[in-house]
Amino acid sequence: IVNNLHAPDIAGLMEMQDNNGATNDSVVDASTTFNTLIGAISAIGGPSYQYRQINPVDDQDGGQPGGNIRVGFLFNPARVSFVDRASAGSITANSVVNAGGTPQLQYSPGRIDPSNSAFLDSRKPLAGEFVFNNRPLFVIANHFNSKGGDQPLFGHNQPPARSSETQREQQATVVRDFTQQILAVDPNANVIVLGDINDFEFSGSLAILKAAPLNDLVETLPASERYTYVYEGNSQVLDHILVSGNLAASAEYDIVHVNSEFATQASDHEPEVARFVITPLEVTSQVVIVKSGLYYNRRTSLYTGTMTVTNQGAVIAGPMQILLEGLPSGVTLTNAVGTQDGSPYLTVTSGLAASASTTLELQFSNPSKTPLNYTVRAFSGQF
Repeated sequence: IVNNLHAPDIAGLMEMQDNNGATNDSVVDASTTFNTLIGAISAIGGPSYQYRQINPVDDQDGGQPGGNIRVGFLFNPARVSFVDRASAGSITANSVVNAGGTPQLQYSPGRIDPSNSAFLDSRKPLAGEFVFNNRPLFVIANHFNSKGGDQPLFGHNQPPARSSETQREQQATVVRDFTQQILAVDPNANVIVLGDINDFEFSGSLAILKAAPLNDLVETLPASERYTYVYEGNSQVLDHILVSGNLAASAEYDIVHVNSEFATQASDHEPEVARFVITPLEVTSQVVIVKSGLYYNRRTSLYTGTMTVTNQGAVIAGPMQILLEGLPSGVTLTNAVGTQDGSPYLTVTSGLAASASTTLELQFSNPSKTPLNYTVRAFSGQF
């Protein structure tokens, strides 16, 4: 996680056991398991992660008897926040709420349809709502049922009978339908469906998930690099990160080969890592901007004035960026904090409360004394 994945902001974990591992008793709590991993990460210089998960019903999720494996999340609170909403138990079914045109999870974290027969003796998907750059991000962690019981790919029977596919396709259908509920509220929502899907990128299970619609990032790699598992000499993809179209446009993705082809393994599966650009939220429509006149400072040779920004809507989370677009050629905002796509911007670090105002100083270099016309846009988040 630290050395090979470079400490991602969010990590989806598979097969996290309860606190006493394979001891087959009534223990389902996994706080010691998660905190031991978090402590080990911190001890070698990694982030101080936090975790979210939901305990399964004892001996109902498959895996090693007594282990009570489940999926969960680690996240770096210095970079991303988790939206804790309501309280869901092992058999509480999550849902999507339309909050004025913005999708929200009814429960965060919450399991997706845990009583559905598709998840009999199998791990239940876990949905969590995060906030990155003041934008919501929905992540669904999965560990579908294994290929146990299938005939060998290169065995006597061709084509082999793959009886396990039926349940995985049922599981994929449940996750697809939940994803579609999010995208029905906001087609541009940031959604990630990840985990050990236990099926190939060209399988029926993945076709169902991709119909959400989602993009399977493994398909962005050359065919020779597409493997997260090696079974009977066959390199294959079982683990996937699928993302909504809004995220796919900026996605960088790789499979980190540290396990499957090596004698010493931390797991029999490979980890994957993905990176995305999540742009700040534009809030121009909820602010009123009043610019003062400019005066010329002979000592500095700068034109100086002010800009007052008033928030007429809900709280604007910081940092708030004020972008000046379309400045004439040769004109420079000398006190700009930075530039975005070639346009300068100023920052209000604390954001802006409802009905509050803030005044920013403007300093322009304008040697040709060109008329200063430009467009102002406001954003909540970090460029």
